[in-house]
Amino acid sequence: MDEYDVFMDEARRDDTLRAIEEHSKLPDQATRQIIVVTPNSLASVVVSNHVRVVKMPDPVKQTAHGLQQTTLD
Repeated sequence: MDEYDVFMDEARRDDTLRAIEEHSKLPDQATRQIIVVTPNSLASVVVSNHVRVVKMPDPVKQTAHGLQQTTLD
C-alpha cells in the first residue's frame, strides 16, 4: 500500500497499522507479505518476527555541477 495513510491523523494511522499487523498474523496470510510505504513516522510499530521496518536514508541535497540555470539581466 502506497501512502494510504497520507490524510490520516496519528491516532487513525496507529489503528490501521495495528489492524494490518493483526491481519498479517492470520493463518491464511502466512505465505504473504504486506508492504506499506509511508512518509510518516512508524515509531508506534512494534518490530517482531512478523514485522520489520525498513527505512530509506534521508535524501542528500547536492549542489549542481556543470551548466546551471541562469536568469537574464
